[in-house]
Amino acid sequence: MSRFTTHVKDKLLKHYFKGVKFEHATSDALKATLLSNDPTTSGTMTSEISGLTLQGITWSAASSTGGRHNTVDITFPTTGLSGTVNYVGIVDTSDNLYAYGDSNPNNHSIVAGTDLVISGNASAGGLAVGFDTNTLSASEIEPGEMAFPDAIAQEAIGFIFDPTATVPTQPTGQLYLALFSGSAGSYTELSVTNYSRRQINFSDPKQGVLSTTPANSSRMVDNTGAVTFSNLAAGGSSTSVTRWGVYTASTSGTLLAENRFTNAKTVEAGGSLTFNVGTIQIDLD
Repeated sequence: MSRFTTHVKDKLLKHYFKGVKFEHATSDALKATLLSNDPTTSGTMTSEISGLTLQGITWSAASSTGGRHNTVDITFPTTGLSGTVNYVGIVDTSDNLYAYGDSNPNNHSIVAGTDLVISGNASAGGLAVGFDTNTLSASEIEPGEMAFPDAIAQEAIGFIFDPTATVPTQPTGQLYLALFSGSAGSYTELSVTNYSRRQINFSDPKQGVLSTTPANSSRMVDNTGAVTFSNLAAGGSSTSVTRWGVYTASTSGTLLAENRFTNAKTVEAGGSLTFNVGTIQIDLD
């Protein structure tokens, strides 16, 4: 389905990278709604079908790759209604739109008395939400994009769309930047002389840099200070750095986000690698 709204993207980025727990506006279950016009990622609700009764959603469990869908038909009675349906949305009882997508069929004229149904079953549903993660078809994500590890994607999709779920404790301590060598499927954190993870701090959410549809709809955080790895592999040989990751601890910890470098970075023995302000970007489309 789904395009997450700015409301959800910013809260999610703050939860994992700014220490601000994701809180729902209400504890009531989210509902499905129908709209005539594109609500955009700003979540504009002015074109919601007038007189529509919002409908509950029976969700599948969050999958290991960060997706879920309706398992039971969602039926909208249309008695007394009119208008054209172009979008389906997921909304809370305070009218905060969480996600939306094109209806199927699109540009559907309501016939009063003929119910509108979004099909659902155990294996697939007409209303689906999820993240792109590292287990999808591309072996590596595109330059500039972020990837939640599967565990984080599954965790997040579980609590975003269920206000009754327990939201896991957000990372509140210092975050750390890690570097990796290797290629897709065999990345290994560096273990050369003088390497250790470096502290990293992130900005508040802002407009992202991804090429998106609709345009300018991604949201991101980026590093607010330069991060330097000094005197790497001193006395050894050159090191190739191909990927970075953000962790919750200086050793071990939880991997929150990761990405590959467009081009591998070669660090000569005893050399340094610096990431200037704004170059480590975690971007949500």
